[in-house]
Amino acid sequence: MSESRQRYLLNLLSELNDEEVLWLRFFFNPVIDGDHEFRNKHEKIFEPARAYIGAPESEIEKASIQESYKEHLERLGLVAYSGERDRSFRGS
Repeated sequence: MSESRQRYLLNLLSELNDEEVLWLRFFFNPVIDGDHEFRNKHEKIFEPARAYIGAPESEIEKASIQESYKEHLERLGLVAYSGERDRSFRGS
């Protein structure tokens, strides 16, 4: 791998926080029957949060943060938006 490519990848990684790296790994194998050990180890992070009328503030906050992580990964070109309104993602 060339030095410029290594530098590019390191710069890209520097833009991600720890949870975004976990989400990126999650999208690598997005099927329900995916990597059970990985999903179980990080289940609190991957547990879907839903913002709905009357939801506790903590749930709304968690949903917003999850959405922002996914959008950031998409903006960086690391995942592709599938086009469905539930914001399902597939690895690129």
